[in-house]
Amino acid sequence: MRFRRKAVEVEPEAQAEARPEMPAGPLTVAEYLDWILDRVPALEGSVQPVGDVVGLATHEEIISPVSLPTFDNSAMDGYAVHFRDAAEAAQDHPVHLPVVGEIHAGPTTIHSLDPGTAVAIMTGAAIPQGCESVVPVEWTERDGRDVVISQAPKQGQHIRRAGEEISKGDVLLEAGAKITPRTVGVLAAAGVGQVLAAPRPRVVIMSTGAELIQPGLALPADCIYESNSHLLAAAARAHGAIAYRATCDSDDP
Repeated sequence: MRFRRKAVEVEPEAQAEARPEMPAGPLTVAEYLDWILDRVPALEGSVQPVGDVVGLATHEEIISPVSLPTFDNSAMDGYAVHFRDAAEAAQDHPVHLPVVGEIHAGPTTIHSLDPGTAVAIMTGAAIPQGCESVVPVEWTERDGRDVVISQAPKQGQHIRRAGEEISKGDVLLEAGAKITPRTVGVLAAAGVGQVLAAPRPRVVIMSTGAELIQPGLALPADCIYESNSHLLAAAARAHGAIAYRATCDSDDP
């Protein structure tokens, strides 16, 4: 199906309003930019997937719906222990503890740790109740069912506590903040799946001149390769815009 745009007659007064006159006299680049931006309305925000908003600006403050980490978890591969059970461990006086289970990242059936025992634990796995330290695997050796600990951990060492990075209700991004790859990661980690952000502005760049030849074509005498629209389109895209190039053969399109 094809659509034909209906022609609309515009009164001279309306034409004058639609095309504001440029300021008289020479201006600096900053003054020209201010003049243009004063006449460009801000784009309304739209809800977009968090993975598609890099380079855009937020339209509202984004609050974290959860704490990060969301639960106490291990910062190392190693063994979850009661602090007192491993507090005296040393190279010349290692501590032997029976290993009663293993906890991987994800759902687990081990939720508590009895004194005098150890549980093998992986990075990111939930800390069982009673665990006060994690002994890195590099500080240990296995002896059958026992783990041999040759270096004492500090109390709370190698445990990432719930909320130590971000608390529920913290501001993740202020309104108007530019979204970067790093902030996309933070938003996703906090469970933010969609963001109200400014859409990418659309820019059309037009180069005019009978002397302009597109790169890659043969260059006739007295002509030059057209480069400005390529430069400006690339700059616009680098700042998050959707840029289109248009060329004319004449300075009077």
